[in-house]
Formats: sequence, C-alpha cells, structure tokens
Amino acid sequence: MILGRSINYGYGKEPIFNSADFYIDKNQKVGLVGANGAGKSTLFKLISGEEIPESGKLQVDGNVLAVPQEVKYDETMEKATSVRQYLDPKNTKEDYELLRILSKLELGQFSLD
Repeated sequence: MILGRSINYGYGKEPIFNSADFYIDKNQKVGLVGANGAGKSTLFKLISGEEIPESGKLQVDGNVLAVPQEVKYDETMEKATSVRQYLDPKNTKEDYELLRILSKLELGQFSLD
C-alpha cells in the first residue's frame, strides 16, 4: 500500500508536486505515464525513499519495483519465432513447466507456439 497526502516537493523554487494526494492499494499494479518533465521519475524517487518530500505524509508498506523505461535489444528474442523457442530453445521443458513460469508474470494467457 502506498499513501501520499499533501505531498510537496520541488527543485529550488520550481515546484514539482503541490499538495499531491494519491493511494495505491495492496497488490495493485500501477504504471506512471506522462510527458517528459511531468514528475514521473521524481515521484518514483519519493516512493522508493531516494528523495524525501518537503512536506506531507508518505507511507509505503510493501515492495516497490521499477521496470526500465527502455527495453534493450535482445537478439535471441528477435530471432525466436515463438514464445517456446525463446524460453526453451533446446526444447527440454514440458508445456506445463513453461506455462507455470509465464503464469507467475501475471500477463494473461500465452500460446507457446
């Protein structure tokens, strides 16, 4: 759970957040989307404890994880013609093993072929 109440933060005289309020419930997955300079990285730094709000209340219970903004080129993935070929190029795993791995990602249904 993440709770922000009346969060104020800025760089110098330039405010980034002015009395910002937000709530993210336990086990909820959230993505930050917005224009460059809108405060996405700053908000993540506040939530992760890398920066401290100037005022307001920020409570974080649980884990906060980041997914990189930029996906690096993966030659193996680019050459794969199926999910199975990417995950198990030597074909040593059973379908149920691969599907179990994929289910833990909580990304929905997958076809291996």
